[in-house]
Amino acid sequence: MNIRTTLFFLHRLLCKQSPFLNLFRSREVGIIGAVSFIAGTMIGAGIFISPQYVLSSIGSPGASFIIWSCCGLIAMLGGLCYAELGTIIPESGAEYIYILRTVGKVVAFMFVFSFITVMRPASGTGIALSFAEYAVAPFYSGCTPPQLVVKLVAAGSIFSSLFLPWTTFDRY
Repeated sequence: MNIRTTLFFLHRLLCKQSPFLNLFRSREVGIIGAVSFIAGTMIGAGIFISPQYVLSSIGSPGASFIIWSCCGLIAMLGGLCYAELGTIIPESGAEYIYILRTVGKVVAFMFVFSFITVMRPASGTGIALSFAEYAVAPFYSGCTPPQLVVKLVAAGSIFSSLFLPWTTFDRY
């Protein structure tokens, strides 16, 4: 490769038409992205499943709305706590860094170990089951779908999400 080719590629890298330009992202989050991230993290998929169980066990729409609003307030306060921690401790690593800086290495390791082995898989399973319930419901109108079908669809969604990162949709 001669100097002219090197300068051409360097120019392409630095100019606005470069295909490599979108590899370098800025470390900024706008207000819409921040609110969406915090709401999605704190509220999650449970907001779509839990109201029907709360309403069926309480029986009163007004009381279930009050409980639902209180839980939303608690989730919002949790999101604000995460936002405050993120501004105080501006390092990557989320909960691990927060626990490491406040409690110590042993507790932070125990948290990460339990997060990887228990909490993250249980969260993924809950999201997959709630997706499966909504995906199967149109095929069983008027009755509840069999649990085996719901669990098979949930397992299929988990396995498909395992292989989804290996596929790309925007090839050059």
